[in-house]
Amino acid sequence: MSQFMFSCQSIKYLNLSLSTTIGRMILTQSLDLPELTYCHLKEVRFLGNNINGCVDPFSSCKKLTTLILESCKILGKTKLIVSNASLSKLIIQFGPFFIYQFQIQINTPNLKSFTFAGRFSSINHTNPIFENNFQFLEEVDLELWFPKPSKEIAETLMSWLKRFKNVYSMTLASPTLAVFSSMPNFPKVEDVCFENMESVLIKIDPFEYKFPKEVLTYLLKNSRCNEIITTFAGFGTTVG
Repeated sequence: MSQFMFSCQSIKYLNLSLSTTIGRMILTQSLDLPELTYCHLKEVRFLGNNINGCVDPFSSCKKLTTLILESCKILGKTKLIVSNASLSKLIIQFGPFFIYQFQIQINTPNLKSFTFAGRFSSINHTNPIFENNFQFLEEVDLELWFPKPSKEIAETLMSWLKRFKNVYSMTLASPTLAVFSSMPNFPKVEDVCFENMESVLIKIDPFEYKFPKEVLTYLLKNSRCNEIITTFAGFGTTVG
């Protein structure tokens, strides 16, 4: 597929979905789209093109406010950099298959809405994916599945939550909640304070037999949350 669309100066809205019938697109360069405000990429592959193996596609999109990466792949040891000061909504949803490793670096200081979903064998706790504490973040959606929760995974996710302390609403999948019980001495660990949080949506995995109530109690004990909603998880739903 032609790379012309990635250097068209007038594009404001880009919704690109690729299937096996028309091949795969590998993105190795920055998008030269100065007017772009909305970008939804589905089944695009990212490949590093510099000596550090990094690809930074979105930093030149100075007006970008919404970015959705759905069922995309990060090839090999590539590090995907999502760096954009104007971005307010970011959705990263991997496909239904387990991801064995990934490297993402997120630098979006003005983000208001963040969604991260997928099935992961592990998370690299030695390379934090966030560069900011998200001062303006209002809503978070974490739907993560792990076949073998561990102390390292739990501590990594806990470090994420500490960056989300200003949120007003949070969505969590029950398998994500369950991971925190893998921490030593839980729940006698350092508190996470969500002073502004007003509502929580829990997506329950129908194949899970035990709901981690003690984790939910721990997360909410220092919040003003007055609304907890539960529903059944439907992995692979349309994003947007």
